[in-house]
This record gives sequence, structure tokens and C-alpha cells, in this order.
Amino acid sequence: MSRVVVPVFAAMLAVFTLGGCGGSQTGQPLLQDKQLSPSMKQASSPYATAVQELYVAYFGRPADPSGLANFENALASAGAPTDISGLTSAYSDNQAVRSLIDSFGTSNESQTLYGSGSTQDFVAAIFNNVLDRAPQAAGLAYWSGAIDGGSLSKGDAALAIMDGALTNTSVQGLIDAQLVNNRLAVAAAFTTQVSSEGATSAYSGAAAAASARAMLAKVDSNTNTSGFATTITSTVATLLQSKPGISLVAGNTTAGIPLNNPTGMVRDSLGNLYVLDQTANSLDKIAPDGTFSVLAGNQGASGSADGVGAAASFYFPNGLAIDGQGNLYVSDTQNVTIRKVTSDGVVTTVAGQVGAVGSVDGPARSAKFSSPQGVAVDTKGNLYVADARNNTIRKITPGGIVSTMAGQTGKCGYADGVGSAAQFCNPGPLIVDGTGNLYVVDSYFHTIRKVTPDSAVSTLAGSPGYKGAEDGAGSAAHFCSPAGLAFDNTGNLLVSDQGCYGSTNAVIRKVTPTGVVTTIAGNNGAAFVGQTAATAAFVGPEGLAMDASGNIFVADYSIGTIWEVSASGSVTIFAGLNGVTGSADGSGAFAGFSRPQGIVADGAGNLYVADWHNDTIRKISPSGQVTTFAGTAGTAAERDGVGPAASLDMPVGLTTDTAGNLYVMDYGGHIRIISPAGAVTTLPLPNSMPNISNGTEIVRDKAGNIYVSESYFNVILKITPDGSLSTLAGMIGQSGSADGTGAAARFNNPSGMAVDGAGNLYVADTSNETIRKIDSSGNVTTVAGSAGATGFVDGVGAAARLHYPGGLAFDAAGNLYIADNWNNAIRKLTPAGNVSTVSGSASGSITVFGTLPGAVNRPESLTVVGLNTLYVTSDNAVLRIQIP
Repeated sequence: MSRVVVPVFAAMLAVFTLGGCGGSQTGQPLLQDKQLSPSMKQASSPYATAVQELYVAYFGRPADPSGLANFENALASAGAPTDISGLTSAYSDNQAVRSLIDSFGTSNESQTLYGSGSTQDFVAAIFNNVLDRAPQAAGLAYWSGAIDGGSLSKGDAALAIMDGALTNTSVQGLIDAQLVNNRLAVAAAFTTQVSSEGATSAYSGAAAAASARAMLAKVDSNTNTSGFATTITSTVATLLQSKPGISLVAGNTTAGIPLNNPTGMVRDSLGNLYVLDQTANSLDKIAPDGTFSVLAGNQGASGSADGVGAAASFYFPNGLAIDGQGNLYVSDTQNVTIRKVTSDGVVTTVAGQVGAVGSVDGPARSAKFSSPQGVAVDTKGNLYVADARNNTIRKITPGGIVSTMAGQTGKCGYADGVGSAAQFCNPGPLIVDGTGNLYVVDSYFHTIRKVTPDSAVSTLAGSPGYKGAEDGAGSAAHFCSPAGLAFDNTGNLLVSDQGCYGSTNAVIRKVTPTGVVTTIAGNNGAAFVGQTAATAAFVGPEGLAMDASGNIFVADYSIGTIWEVSASGSVTIFAGLNGVTGSADGSGAFAGFSRPQGIVADGAGNLYVADWHNDTIRKISPSGQVTTFAGTAGTAAERDGVGPAASLDMPVGLTTDTAGNLYVMDYGGHIRIISPAGAVTTLPLPNSMPNISNGTEIVRDKAGNIYVSESYFNVILKITPDGSLSTLAGMIGQSGSADGTGAAARFNNPSGMAVDGAGNLYVADTSNETIRKIDSSGNVTTVAGSAGATGFVDGVGAAARLHYPGGLAFDAAGNLYIADNWNNAIRKLTPAGNVSTVSGSASGSITVFGTLPGAVNRPESLTVVGLNTLYVTSDNAVLRIQIP
């Protein structure tokens, strides 16, 4: 299939201002490093700008640090051009580049941003995101025609339009150019600051992405990017985590001990596990009893200082090795140095010069490296370094002399041979055996290479340039972005086969000394978490370690988790938790949810959860066992039946009656009733009454009346026990914030609801950022927050501030609890009208377990059991908050 190569049409673009972003003809940011404050400088990388262009084009926001690193590596592995015009051209003839760009264009985040309407609507949405304006008629026709005609794919459209904009020198194009370049500069500065201030794990999830997107939307063609540093700092500050808090009932959420992106990992003879947390710039220690501590590095802050513990600093550390005396060695990638860390946390620099990129042999402190990755130490004290961008293997003797052991400096290629006759391309992790043989991941070619002590290089397993997941011997086996190495207790090599574009993998492989490859854990990227080695679903496995009992520890970089694969084949979470989506039944973190919404409890202590994206109702027993109560995951329909024979369509709200029946608000506008035995029926409603097209929440009062918050038409509906449906408050199709009686009142996106002991209905008026009260006569008053005033402020009535309040629930004392969604908090409204914070501090998109106040990532709905136990749906999990 042919495609648009934008520069060919530059003249046409100039005439019709199709993209309109001229200025810089290379598409590089106009802002230079010297104009930035130190906190705004982007780490040097040939692909840093290209990755930011992809993020801004497809997501409308800056890259997260781990995403930046991953996609820089992916572009390097693909041999991609470093500029935007080169990328758009490479789309047609480089499969790896095409797959990478398509992964952006077809992602859920991009599709959410650009919608699923017509081609013209799609193009207009891209223009509004990339250029902050609507396309002119000629531009709209041109780009829509290219997509409909098949010369441009939807997956590539956003980048192609940005590329076209950057080649346009019309008057409008120059304005657009400055806007795009300003946003790229601010995006780069934001990513750097997120990494340096330890907000990496907080910059995840939809709420954090929306915050960064809103920040970037403030940048226009006239923005002084140097003066924008204050806004960046303020935005990053809102992402930073708060005090510890809370516990997990079931599912997976972005939470746990503070692991962001674990990479290198080793274990010492005492059973301590050491983990490099790359984007947090720290070296962490997990004792055999699970006690976590930071051995070295100022967690969240980058730097190059030697020192003890937190007084030392790293900058994007990658490889980790340990010697016989318990000393650790770290490849400090962005500092281009090799660091030594003693068991008591004393950090010194043993080789390389901070910031001095090159390939210079000689005395260690005068030597130069270029992106050191893997590091290993042999029994004689020799250090080995995979120098990725130099494409060489370097050796550092105990006497401090650096030499190039194998590979050709600056030559990306593939050849076995001795010393400089051999070739590597982007070598990564490496490890050394007891006889001095090195094993190296050749990242670009997806192979495992062996280097003998006399520098003879051979290929142990994998076929150069072939990606796949096939087991077999030698070249018959295939890998896809192998990312970590360890030895088992019998001398076999363990490889974390991470997966790459076009192949899922995400498995652990075993390679015998003769090169026979088998898969021992993981199920090739299946989208669920299992409890055995055969069914476990890793996401981004990197570092590996094994203990004396044969248990394997896997650092899952992408989700901040360390898994333990026991010698018997069971899989558990050893440290950290993750936000993985799934639908599996099970207990604790091995149960899977997908954006759970409503939650209620019955008299026996069971919880019922509306598992929105799975189209099911889940039941959680008092012991924490999760089962699917009604519906079948992935089957969206409105079919009555029993248990899995029934179908639901994106269930949102839940309520219950005294007989134990559940009432479910299906997103499509139908109310379903589920008996205690799991029989699903549909509540009949009169066609002549107002339609429920987008019901969000459903509650039932003591008299048997059902109330529905209709978020699309901005009304509250009432269904009496005899089945009549009427509008209790608000005017259909009219939004606003006015108090009043019945139709005189106005709402704006009403969602969560709860009924108090006196029969008053309370509504979370979400887009108005307020809590409203409706009495039995239909009188509406505002009891907390002020319409249109977003914030995170405790106080009485209108003095309080909320941010996108959602689920509501009363306790037995008449206190109303509020899922304050975008504040990542749980708030309490007393009968006297005082708003206080139970959990959260409006910072970060992460759940923090432990003592209150903690934090809750995107709380959706909640229910109260007794006076002091809350259950909250959050992220892809159900959490418990025990109030003192």
C-alpha cells in the first residue's frame, strides 16, 4: 500500500496551510537547552525529541520517563531515523517503525482523544490537539481524502499531520510551528522534572494524563517557554505522592511499596534482594522478611554525587552486579559512569567521567563510555560493561584499566569473531559465569551472545534479526527484546524475554550451556494474571534473580512489581502491586477487574461490584474470594438469564433491597434486577416516560422508590414501586447549577447518589464540583462545594472544594462519604455540613497503602459497612479503608 510522504507535498501544504507548523524546517524544538532552567533540561538522546513528538501527536501530553526510555530503545532497535520527517518516510518501508507508530495510533488513549466518528471528525480532532485550531477546508479535504483513499492510515495520521505542519512556511504555518515547538519543549522539560522529582509512578493513569494534557494545552505560539517552568513545577507537584495509607481487598492497582520501574536485580548470600529502580534513581534493598529500604540514592532525584545512602545520587541507572564481598556495581547510564556501592550504602565512581560521552580506553577515571547498560563482575574482580551506543563490550581490571574487549566502536552490526572482528548492535544486559565466560543480550538482533575470556564471540541462542517466541536449540529459538539475565542453581541461563512490537512474549526462558531454549514461566502476554508459571502474565519483565531454593524473582519494569516464581511453579507478588486489567476470578491481587464502578454490600458481608468494562457483576466473599456472579466477561448485551447465561452492557451503578436483590444500572439505559440466586431480569419501563439514555448511578430508598442519575440529560429520575417513571429534579437537556424545586433546578453531569435516614437524596453533581440535596418535595439545595470552583479544600458548605466527585455512601451516624475522583481522595460530609478528608491529599495517580490519610487512585464508587469500614472501587481494584 502506498502512503503519503508529506515533504513531497510541501508546496501544496504551503498554499492550503494543511498542517501549518513551519518555522523549524527540521521539526526540532526551537528552544535550546541554554534557555531552560536546570530542572527543564531534557536528557540527551538522539530519539528524545522523536518520542515526545509521538506522545504529543497521539496523546496530547508529555512522555512519562519510562515510556520515553522504552520508546527511545524501540526506535534505536528499529534503526529508525531520529527526526519526524524521517519517521514518516520510514513508515512505508520499515516494519518495526510502522508497528511502533501504529501502536500509538491504535492505542486506547489515542482513540479516546480522537474519538470514533467520521474521518473528517477524526482529522479535525487531530488538528485541535496538535495545532489548537480547526483545519481549513482544503486541509480537511486533503487529509480526509488521504485516509479514505488508503494512502494514509489512521494509525499514522497524527504524526503525518504534525510532520506536514512542520514543513509548512505559510503565515499560518509559522504560527503553528511555534506552537508545536513550544509544546515539544515544555513536554521534554515536564518529563525530565517528573523523573528528577520522583513523580514517575504518580504520572500514570487517566487522571494524571489528563492533568499533564491540561497543562500542555495552556501552551500556545506566544508562550515564553522559559517562564513556563513555574507551571511545570506546579503540575508535577500535584502528582507527587502523599503519606502512606489503605489496604487491598482484590484486584490490581497502581500501589504498594515504592517501586516505580525496577530494572537490574541481584541477590546476595544472605538472601537480601537488591533492585535498581531506574526512574526513581535509587538502589533499593528488600530483606528476606520483606522489609524495604533505599540503600543508596535520593529516591526521585537525579544526580551524580558520591556519598553515603541518600547523599549519593544516580541518573537513570540500568545494570547491576554483585561481587563475592557483597559490593554492588551499577551502570549509571545517563551519567555514563560505573559506580560502586558497598553493603552499607557508600557510593563511589570507579570508571568514566560524568557527562563525558565517548569511547576512550585507559585509566578508569579518564575513560569514556556511551550509554553503559549491563554490568558484570567475575571472580577475579574484573568488571565488564556493555557499552550500548558504542556497540562494544568493555573490561575494567581491578587495577583500574579500561579496555575494549569485543566489538567495533560505533559499528552497529552482527558478526561472530574474536575481539574487534566481532560486531554487536546495542548490547544490553550481561552476566559472567564461574570460568569467566560472558553472556550478552544483543538487543537489536534479539540474540544471546557468548564471549570467552580470550574475547572470542559466538551466538549461543537466537537467530539474528528474527523476532519470535519459539523454543528450540541455537538459531531455531527466537527471542523478542530479551532484557535480563541470571543463572539458575545448575548453571543454566535464565532470560527475561520482554516482548516487542509484533510479538508479545513477556516470558522467562531457560537456555542450557549448549543453547537449548525452553519457556519456563509466562504465557506470551495473555491479558490476565495467573497463579502458576504456565499461566502467569508478566507485562515488562527485566531483572532476574534466583535464591538458593530455586525460586526465581522477576522485576516487572512496566508495572512496578517483583514477582516470585517458586521452584514448584506457583507465582506470587513478592513486592509492589500493579494496575493490570483482567477478568480472572481468584483472591487478592490474582483477581482481575476492568474499571469497576458501583459497589454494595449485603447483610452477610459479601460485596458486589459492577465490573464495567468486563460487562459483569462480581461477588467478593468475606474471605476475599472473587467470583463472577452474573454475565460473561467481554460479552456486552442485554440478555436475561441466570449467572453466565445472562449478559449485561457496561454496568455502572448498583443498589440492593431488603430481600437481597441487586438493581443494576446498565450504561445503555436499562435497569436489571439480579436475584440472590443470580437470575437476571430487566425492569420494564413505560415508553412514554423520559428515556434513561445514560444512567450513571442507581439507589433505592426504604419505600422502594428507585432513583437514577441521568448524566447525559442532567436530570434525576424517580421510579415508584408500581413502575411509573418521572423526573424528580432538573430539566431534560438543560445543564446548570441552579437550586430550586423540581424542573427549576439544574445539574451538570450528576453521578453518585445516596439516601439518608430521613429519605433525603444526595447527588454528586460532578461537573459542578458540588454535592446537592433533594428532599421529599423535590427541593434542591447545594450542601457542599461551590459550582464551577474546583479544588481540594476542607471546610463548611460552600467553602469546601471538590474535584469531580463521584460515588456517595452514608454511614449509620449520618455522615456522607464522597469518592472525590480527581482529588484521589475520600471526603466526609457531616450532617452539620463540614467537609473533611478521610484519605488522600490530591496528589498523584497512585494508591498508597498503610496508615491514613494515604491516597486512592481514581476512586469511583464506595459503600460503608458499619461505622468505620469503607470499600472503594479504584483503578482495577477494590480497596478497604478502615477509619480509626
